[in-house]
Amino acid sequence: MNNLKTIVKFYLFGVVASLILLGFIHIYGMIFDPFYAYPNLEIIIKTPLISGLPFGALLWIGHTINKLPQTKNRYLIVVLKALTYYWIGFIAGLIILGFTQLYIFVFNEPYYYATIENIIAFALLLGVPLAVLVRIGKKLIEEKNIKSRFRCN
Repeated sequence: MNNLKTIVKFYLFGVVASLILLGFIHIYGMIFDPFYAYPNLEIIIKTPLISGLPFGALLWIGHTINKLPQTKNRYLIVVLKALTYYWIGFIAGLIILGFTQLYIFVFNEPYYYATIENIIAFALLLGVPLAVLVRIGKKLIEEKNIKSRFRCN
């Protein structure tokens, strides 16, 4: 039961993170490029529910990583943490893009499939914002006010 609560908690965190990211994309579409504006309510509802799983897994992995090599060099620790979060973001980007391709395939959406090169390049770019998202999510989850609401330790 405790594992189910943890899964649900991080899935809900993933849905919220996905909604926030979708909001930024929508604002970008309204201001700069109308191609990225999402006027269809069905897409706005389906996207966070589908991408909540990989975002939640990303936040869970970032929350549980605490095992870095023991060293007293602060700069090395900062670099190792940054690389760790970046690679978590890269892997999450690959998962999210995989889910996007699966969504296109299953629902027969009128989008083109991406090539492997495009997916890897885009995942490398997504690594940075997703790493920041993991770091912020980890800090928010570690705060006492969020931990006291969800007692899933």
